[in-house]
Amino acid sequence: MSRPRVVLVGAGHAHLHVALNAQAFRARGAELILVDPGRLWYSGMATGMLGGQYAPEDDQIDPCPVIEANGGRFVLDRAAGLDRTGRAVILASGARLPYDWVSFNVGSEVAADPDWMRFHDVWTVKPILGLVHLRRRLEEAFRSSSSRPLRVVVIGGGATGGEVAANVDALARRRGGRVRITLVERGRHLLPGYPPGAGRLLYRVLTQRGIEVLFRFHVRTVRQGQLESEDGHRAEWDVLVVATGLKPAALVSRLGLPVADDGGLRVSASLCSVADGRVFAAGDCATLEHHRLPKLGVYGVRQGPVLLKNLLARVTGGALHRYRPQAFALSILDLGEGEALAAWGPLYGKGRWCMGWKAWLDRRFMERYRRYAP
Repeated sequence: MSRPRVVLVGAGHAHLHVALNAQAFRARGAELILVDPGRLWYSGMATGMLGGQYAPEDDQIDPCPVIEANGGRFVLDRAAGLDRTGRAVILASGARLPYDWVSFNVGSEVAADPDWMRFHDVWTVKPILGLVHLRRRLEEAFRSSSSRPLRVVVIGGGATGGEVAANVDALARRRGGRVRITLVERGRHLLPGYPPGAGRLLYRVLTQRGIEVLFRFHVRTVRQGQLESEDGHRAEWDVLVVATGLKPAALVSRLGLPVADDGGLRVSASLCSVADGRVFAAGDCATLEHHRLPKLGVYGVRQGPVLLKNLLARVTGGALHRYRPQAFALSILDLGEGEALAAWGPLYGKGRWCMGWKAWLDRRFMERYRRYAP
């Protein structure tokens, strides 16, 4: 290669920020390349899209014009592995993309039992494209003249599970559909990791809308149309949605680098692999040494500027910067019906003002990158 090359694998939040600053690499005599299989689905608006608040096309960012308009190059492909000895990203197409430094921002996937996925009408909350197809499936069912409500069961009482249950209900209301929603949670309360009052508040919202919430439901068996818990309780379903938490993308385990017990690539405070100074990672696919961060997009957004500085430092030989995660991260759950639940540290609240706040943040994020679309 005639110029130093930095390769970004995946168009996650952090990499979009780096791509937006591709001209800075060019000014330093380096080439910046972004590898991604296509349009990015923005997680912040995904459940709102499921609930019918947004059209699917409103929840997408095309990363190609973002990087190319700023002096970088886009490769439409997917990474399959890494040849660290030969310093090349191995692509799904079979091609090899040489690098001097490489960064991974490939996100996460649902930590679901693979046996569950062999049944018909089982959906996971990621990839987000699956929620587009789920919405179409629900809308088709709502248009039918079935003699009974559609039975939808959501596994997982965390933030995403709560949002999904609320927005399936919102979609049914928008489309005039009949639905019976059950949310099952293995613990004793909703929203583990949030203030206890926030979980109780979410419970009141869901039950007031007629959504059944079952606690201490440890799923033992999944059959077509039925869940059974370890203590023998059952939940009948026509559509099953799995929101059982997230784990780093499977690609990370194929890189030949140290991973943490959660499957994330182990990185130092500089977002650099603990074993290879030429490899960086950010977002859900990375695990920061001495920290265990929730799988929230806000961390990837905050890591973006640090990652940019450190990749530029590698090019110029400068000192690396440290990423210091914030003590509290803002989380706003879309509850459909124009309402949201916001939590920051020990503080929480619910209302239309929360949804207005969330909509403003989402709109600002999307407009930053969609303005490059042709």
